[in-house]
Amino acid sequence: MLRTDLFRILRDRGWSIVIFSPFGGDPEFQKEFGGKNVIFEALRGAGALSTRFAYLRGMCMQGKHPVLKEARHIHHHMTRRFRPPRTLRRSVKNLILRLAAALIPPPLRRSQRFWERLIRSAMPKEVARIYFEKYRPDLVVVGSAGAEGNDVPFIIEANAHRVPSIVVDSNLDAATYRYFSAPWLVSHWALAGEPQRQEFHKLHGIPLDSMSATGALRYDHYFKGFGPLLREEFCRSIGVDPAKKLIIMGAKTPIVFPHNDEIIGIILDEIKSGRYGDAQLYVRFDPGHDISIYSKEFLGSFSWERAEDAPGEDHIGNLLYHADVYLGLGATTLSIEACAVGTPSLWIGFDGNTVYKDRRESCRLQYDLPVFKRLVASGGIPLVESREDLLRQIEIFLKNPDINKKERETMLQTEYANAEDGRAGERIVALIDGLI
Repeated sequence: MLRTDLFRILRDRGWSIVIFSPFGGDPEFQKEFGGKNVIFEALRGAGALSTRFAYLRGMCMQGKHPVLKEARHIHHHMTRRFRPPRTLRRSVKNLILRLAAALIPPPLRRSQRFWERLIRSAMPKEVARIYFEKYRPDLVVVGSAGAEGNDVPFIIEANAHRVPSIVVDSNLDAATYRYFSAPWLVSHWALAGEPQRQEFHKLHGIPLDSMSATGALRYDHYFKGFGPLLREEFCRSIGVDPAKKLIIMGAKTPIVFPHNDEIIGIILDEIKSGRYGDAQLYVRFDPGHDISIYSKEFLGSFSWERAEDAPGEDHIGNLLYHADVYLGLGATTLSIEACAVGTPSLWIGFDGNTVYKDRRESCRLQYDLPVFKRLVASGGIPLVESREDLLRQIEIFLKNPDINKKERETMLQTEYANAEDGRAGERIVALIDGLI
């Protein structure tokens, strides 16, 4: 959000901007985003009691739509390795919360205002309230309507002080996969495009007039003003040969997808066979990926980077731009970003050399979400569901990178309002002017 036109325009207008961030005390962060009208404040947790009340709210205000029920089912199975084994203490706590939820009268159980007042009463003033009293803001800008817990205190305080709030950075899958309970009340949503706007209305009952299709703020830098480095310069910087075809793969953390090494091995074997001519593999390991599980010999057989070591948007943009094909695991949005810079991409929907009897164990399950079905059906991002499908699709893209160029462009135009003009930030600023 801070690296977009939205922030730059507001700062250049001379607005007083207060930034709440865990990096607010970092000198480099302050150097990049500072200014005479920019103030940095600490981002504090909401407190144990208000967090428990928020969890209780989530149980009571769980979405009823069949699509959301299916999304919860998919989420449960895709994140099963994240969750620690259930202990007796945890089971008792969950039972107490379910009993507490059952005792809340039905009119209150699904009342936004009831939960706002209850949670605000339990929240320490130092979390958000003192800043509203100190700065008396005209507007609150957040990245989510509660999908990120740290946004909630500021939304609650904004409503208590009758200050308008706007959500500006929703992922494309947000309506189906980020809000299993009702989103918190905000004044307005700036969404990627009309399909997402209709999803939020259909699944969560959000009024259409409180949502606008502005385009994706996070993609403005791809659609406007992105200046890639020379291929030789960038490839040398990441240690790959600029003369060879570059296959880039995004590797998911093993607790979500434990078969990265199998997929990597399949691709490396095919490169060695000469099927792709002069080609090379480069792997970007997702944040939190424990690479210590791989042998030195394995890691030495291809070039790679960790997301934590190369987080910059310019680096990612160049990585995707100079790729000849991008391979995404786990319906990653980097596959969409690759399309935005003109690189063909695909999603991997099988488990390497492993075959599960129970479909719920397979990574294929996540592609059942309507948003990903829609993107695959567009032809913009093919879904490969077997070893040979993967190898064949890589070969197709390397031989003819423009083969589905029209489908990619149509997908971007459909999903992201006014895609390729790079003016989502400007449209959001226009919404803000209207709100205040």
